[in-house]
Parts: sequence; structure tokens; C-alpha cells
Amino acid sequence: MRVRCEKGALEKVSLRVFALAALCAACISPGARLHAAETREGGGAFTLERFVEAVSAPLELLFRPTGPAARNVRKGPVPGRILFASNKDATQAVYLCEGGRVTMICTNGADPSWSPDGTFFVCRPTASSVSWDLALVDTSGRLIRLLKPFGNGSATQARFAGRDPSAIYFRARRDLYTPGALYRLDLATEKVTAVSFMAMSSFDVSPDGSSIVCAAPMDEAAPTSKDCLWIMDASGAHARPLGNTSGASCPAFSPDGARVAYACPDKASLVTQIHILDLEGLRQQRVTSSPYPKNRPSWSPDGKILCCEAQVDTDGPAATVIFAVNADGTDEGMLGCSSAPSTGGPARASCPSFSPR
Repeated sequence: MRVRCEKGALEKVSLRVFALAALCAACISPGARLHAAETREGGGAFTLERFVEAVSAPLELLFRPTGPAARNVRKGPVPGRILFASNKDATQAVYLCEGGRVTMICTNGADPSWSPDGTFFVCRPTASSVSWDLALVDTSGRLIRLLKPFGNGSATQARFAGRDPSAIYFRARRDLYTPGALYRLDLATEKVTAVSFMAMSSFDVSPDGSSIVCAAPMDEAAPTSKDCLWIMDASGAHARPLGNTSGASCPAFSPDGARVAYACPDKASLVTQIHILDLEGLRQQRVTSSPYPKNRPSWSPDGKILCCEAQVDTDGPAATVIFAVNADGTDEGMLGCSSAPSTGGPARASCPSFSPR
């Protein structure tokens, strides 16, 4: 049966056969790819692979624990849905993990972040030659909208404005001559407002949308100084450092907004571990302890579990995988380990994002 590609989606009658054949091919050839639709904007081409009916596989099929890291597999279940990016099939793609199964959502997207209602997500491009900055995609892989506030593909991170689905904060360069900054984009009017010109490496928005936490140099006059955590109003005003958080990165607000999870090198081992900072008393707690560097924590909707990316040793090249740990530091372990992509380089499963619902 011939599979015909249309602008919006594949013919439904052909997709079942196509999906089954492609999934079987993926088991035989690590480089097998599922190609369904292409979206072109301006002069740059962006391939967004859409799956009208989810083509999924068990977690162990796409992500096989191997080598010494196989002993660090989480024992307890991780409820809910987790988006993450991976180069599993030699092309950067966004995947969805739910109920122990992994589904590829779309390719050529990175750093996915959920909408407040958990029905779609925002991601950035993996190529710098495109004429768009961010994309809104639903969980079936349907492209909802391309966002082009600057039209230069320079966005490096994006987060919704807390529980407000009408605005997105993002880091980007307005042009080649302007340093990177934090901006707010109103989705209805497409108005872009500069929020902060701090040299931040990462940020997050509080659930109520009133505050922003970021990792930025401790000394604003010395951009090469170590990062620490800062907190500011949603407008960028009243920025102030948070406690003794030297070396901190990748902050993430808890669902109740009372705590911030972040990555920071352990003082003894120098291995980057996940910590939690209580915003009320500025008490700090390390929650991970395995000997693998970890980054990009994300909270479960009930605030009881954290997932993060971790770099582990395997039988092949070093891989970046998804770890999960209870917020009290118990049951730390890997959700799965990605086998090497067809390029032969190290596999990478990164930027996990728990669905808020």
C-alpha cells in the first residue's frame, strides 16, 4: 500500500500499516525514521514529524539500561506524563513517556515545556537556520502555531507564564548585535516585552506567574563569575540573590511555589546533584546522591517526585538519561537508558518536563 504525504497528515488508512512497518524497521535499523509532514516557513525548512495515531513502544525498547548504570534503575512507579528530548534515532526529537511507554511526538524540537493545562507544549528549534523561534505543538504532534517574535531561531529556553496560557517567557537574542535577554511574548497580540538583561543561563516562572527564578552570575559586573540563584518580580524588577547557592543552575519552581529545585556541584565530590531550596527559610537539601552529574530538574504535579537528566556510563558511549527521585531523596534511579544513535555518538535523553496535570 502506498503512503501518501499531505500537508496536514498522512492518510489514516495508510498510517496504521506505515506505523507498524516503521516500528518494525526501527527494531532492525537504529537509524530508521518516521516521516509524516513538513512545514516550511520563510526561507528555512523545518521538518515536524506528526503522528496522528501514536506510534509508541515499551520503555525498554527505546531505552535499554546497560553497563554499570543498569544498577541504578528506579524501583517505584512514576505516575503522570513526561516530555523529553532525545537523539535516539540520530535526529533530535520530542518524546512523551506515559505509563511506561515512550511515544515520539515530533522531530527537530528541543527543550519541551508543557502548557498550564497539559494539552500542548512549547519547544525551540534545533537548527539555527530557521525563520521561527518557538513552536506550539499538541501531544499528537500537530503543529498548532509557529512563533516568530524575532524570526532568527535564537531562542534557547521558553516557559509559560505560570498558570497563564496567554503568555510565554523566553530567552533569545533580538539580533546578532544584541546580547541575549529574557522576554515576555503575549500570544494574542504578539507583543514582545523585554524583562531582564541579566546574563542568565536558565530560568523558571512561579506557578502563580508573580516571580521568576534564574541562574545568573553572582556579580553582575563580572559575567564570568559563578552563577547563583536570583529571584525577581515577573516584570524583572527587584532582582535579588537567593541564599548561598553558588554554582547553581537549572532552577524549577515546585507546584506550590514554595520550593525551588536546582542543580549544583556537591562540595565534597564536585558531582552536580539536585538540591531543593525552601524559599521561606532558605533551607537547602540535597536530594540525589548517585555518582552521575545531573541537571534540569522538573517536579511532578503533586510535588512528591523530581525527574532530571543524568550523564551515565554505559557499555557503549556515555549517555544522558532520565532519572527520577522522590523529593525526600529516596528511590533515586534511572527511568531508562538510550542506546547509541545511528551516528555512533553518545545518546542523549534530556530536558525532562513533567505534565502539570
